Amino acid sequence: MSLRRNTRMNSNPKYETIPTSTLDPPPSADDDDDDGGESGGIQPFELEKSDSRRIHDDDYRSKRRTCIFTAACIFALMSVIAYDAHLESSISIPAKFHHFGGGGSKSQPKAEEDESKDSSPEESADDAPYDPAPRRVFCYGDSLTYGMAGMHSPHEGPYPYSEYLQRELNYLYDPEYIPKTYNTSSDSVPPTIVDHMGLPGWTAAQMVDHLHDHKNGLCSIIHNIPKLTLLIVLVGTNDIAQMTNAGRDVGRSIISKIVDVHKGAFECANDADMGVEVTRHNPRRRDLHTLAVGIPGSAFQQRVPSAYETMSYVNGAMKSFASSYGPSGSGGKVTFVDFPIPYKEGEDKFWSEDGIHLNKEGYEALAKKLAPRVKDILDHIDSKIS
Repeated sequence: MSLRRNTRMNSNPKYETIPTSTLDPPPSADDDDDDGGESGGIQPFELEKSDSRRIHDDDYRSKRRTCIFTAACIFALMSVIAYDAHLESSISIPAKFHHFGGGGSKSQPKAEEDESKDSSPEESADDAPYDPAPRRVFCYGDSLTYGMAGMHSPHEGPYPYSEYLQRELNYLYDPEYIPKTYNTSSDSVPPTIVDHMGLPGWTAAQMVDHLHDHKNGLCSIIHNIPKLTLLIVLVGTNDIAQMTNAGRDVGRSIISKIVDVHKGAFECANDADMGVEVTRHNPRRRDLHTLAVGIPGSAFQQRVPSAYETMSYVNGAMKSFASSYGPSGSGGKVTFVDFPIPYKEGEDKFWSEDGIHLNKEGYEALAKKLAPRVKDILDHIDSKIS
């Protein structure tokens, strides 16, 4: 009886015997060492492989961080360009130009307005005898001429350097000159009047394409200022920022467009004087000179070496163009001057947070540094026609 009971228990799966091998303890590290060390411990070649993988991972992470930082810089720059374009579309630019001077904001001094009212229909402003005062200067360019304080300061400014340049020039011509509004008397007309038009986001190519535009074109400006003596052109920052390739070919393309801006201004001046007798006392716009201000540095150029190289190449070529276009020095039709405020990362005394535009102090400094060179050019022009 007991035998049958034991047999039933052994045949029942519930009571199957557990193999003794499953109860054996796991092998120890000592046992593996006894087998010749094939599966225990870390072998030398595995250490070397681990170090190599770690170095490779560190290198990958470093490159990844660099790529992310570069992409962030490019994104920030594109944001600035987009902001400039948005600002351009949102600003209403007068049909003629902006004027800031002597505490007033009129586009023409009262003295000139009275002169045009008193003249007969047969006698226009173009037929008036030449008078060096007031000298007329016009600043034309992108957001740096507009006086933008940067995308991080949208509610500041604008601070056009033309306003400060007029003040500096008038002090150089007459240290006792006190700016007055044009509404007081004829004595309030300053020795020099500086106007400006700044087109945020514009490239030199756009300025050439809109040369004859009635609103923003250079020809309209030149036709509306009969006694315009000097045109200051500051352009190129957006051309550098928007380039998709690097190399001399890109630089030559930018140079060609900036040169066309200057040549286009001379053609417009000649067209404006067509049929007008030009004499010593009535030089008109045929004596128009231009001042090419070099492309400034920027935070973008410091982070993208190819952009800095293109900027240097364009500035060097523009200097050569200026020296070859007519007599050398301030006696030529075109004068070149390097941008007088260098950009140095970490030294943001004159620069806004975006590393592209100046701040208020920067635009004042720009005008102060340009004023002596501008006066030299104006004095030379006066000496030729006096």
